[in-house]
Amino acid sequence: MDISLFLAQAFGIFFVITGLGLVLQPSVLQKLFTRYSSNRADVMMGGVLSLIVGIPLVLVHNIWQGTWEILVTVIVWITFLKGMSRVLLPDMVVSMAHKMQHKHGMVKAMLWIMIVLGAYLMYVGFGV
Repeated sequence: MDISLFLAQAFGIFFVITGLGLVLQPSVLQKLFTRYSSNRADVMMGGVLSLIVGIPLVLVHNIWQGTWEILVTVIVWITFLKGMSRVLLPDMVVSMAHKMQHKHGMVKAMLWIMIVLGAYLMYVGFGV
């Protein structure tokens, strides 16, 4: 299987399930914000996990041609950069989480964008 198709499928499924889970359970989302806006160790550990996933993904999928393949590459790079920022700049991440905690409309819109993006990736990845 082509790595681009595999990653489109994997990210698509992840985005749809995670996005819907957080939209349908706003209390869990609020707890996540509370935890990440108060605990630098959790932020840093999340960064380590993102790096463990992001580094190999950048190494195997750095494809800047096509249409949806570029989208997959951007997601791969965001995963890597998210991990890097959480490890190197945990105070900034905590501050951003604290600010976003009070912007419910923006967070909900971002979750719906995540769900739509995931549905698109699933469509492309599974060739439906």
